[in-house]
Amino acid sequence: MRRLTVSFVILAAATCLYCAKEPAPRVVFSCSPENDLYQVVQANGIATARYDSPLEAVTAAPEGAAVLILADGYPEQKTPVDSTVYRLWAQRNLRLYVEFPAALPGGKTGRIHRTRWERAVVT
Repeated sequence: MRRLTVSFVILAAATCLYCAKEPAPRVVFSCSPENDLYQVVQANGIATARYDSPLEAVTAAPEGAAVLILADGYPEQKTPVDSTVYRLWAQRNLRLYVEFPAALPGGKTGRIHRTRWERAVVT
């Protein structure tokens, strides 16, 4: 249930990123081909590109594109993102979403916490 809720929130964010600017830029994914969000987007006919690594995704993304770097190892492993990815993101005016990042430029991510009850309400 948690994975489904997280996937729904990410899908909503991806939709907002996709529709925010006219003409709509491409959506580029960095994830495994089995990622549930990626599969939902593909099943709905949204034009996307998928790459195995974050660096490949930001390098291939057209300027202004939405890049989603998804956590394939959630919740056991944070998503590793090289500082080069963040540098390219800024240079190329990309809209970047990193799910469960291991590091952020100029910030901390903290340790992994387990929770008992989780709930998300999207209206």
